[in-house]
Amino acid sequence: MTLYDDGRGGDQTASDGVYEGDFDFPESVRGLDITVTGEFIDRAGNRAPSFEADEQISFTDPPEAVQLVGVDDSTTSSITIRWVASMDEHFLYYRIYRDTLTHAEEEEDPEYLVQELSNINQTQYPDIGLIEGVTYYYRVFVVNDLFEATGSNEIMGSTYDAYPDPVVLDTLSAIGTDRVTLTWSENQNTDFKEYRIYRATQPGVTTGSLLVTTITEQEITFYDDFGLDLVSNTYYYRVYIFDRGGKSSRSNERSTAP
Repeated sequence: MTLYDDGRGGDQTASDGVYEGDFDFPESVRGLDITVTGEFIDRAGNRAPSFEADEQISFTDPPEAVQLVGVDDSTTSSITIRWVASMDEHFLYYRIYRDTLTHAEEEEDPEYLVQELSNINQTQYPDIGLIEGVTYYYRVFVVNDLFEATGSNEIMGSTYDAYPDPVVLDTLSAIGTDRVTLTWSENQNTDFKEYRIYRATQPGVTTGSLLVTTITEQEITFYDDFGLDLVSNTYYYRVYIFDRGGKSSRSNERSTAP
């Protein structure tokens, strides 16, 4: 290209001793922090040493955002999200982010990265291993070959909140005349909150009966009930399961009767 000092062809000020010119890069030029090197030749053919510009330049074209269009289905432990496919010719992958709080106006955060998908034609993702009865927020970022990323809109979806699975209360074990040991099967629900043991001296134990104890550790499946009078009374028991959403299920009923 020709540089000028006469106020034309990209020169800002005529006769100021600074030779300038405009140069249009081809559309195919893309990159970050590109080094520009110049070689200068005057009209007499004299060539100056190559000169490297102090500043680097970048030619970028961030991808267009995709549109998240909703949740296809959800179970107690999974949510499937769906979006419109990217049309970016420099597509590298989708990045899927999920949290239990909204991030609609924020940029990418590796803490909430769920998955990277390299297939541009994939437009849905089943997110598994979630907690029952919880609301999650999703965004999908499109990443190009220069690692530029653009985020989608945000959508939310909730896992299905089912009634907790009841446990099975084993036959009671009486030790002496004032103590009973209860054992039961372990509840496996992801939204488990607590076991509650209820007791009555008549059949038909409900949550209106005497609350003996509450156990919040899911793996603890036994309890020793003290201070009873097994000589004079027959005691009836049930174990209730409560989840984080407040739903409950009851076990079978057992008694201290022979």
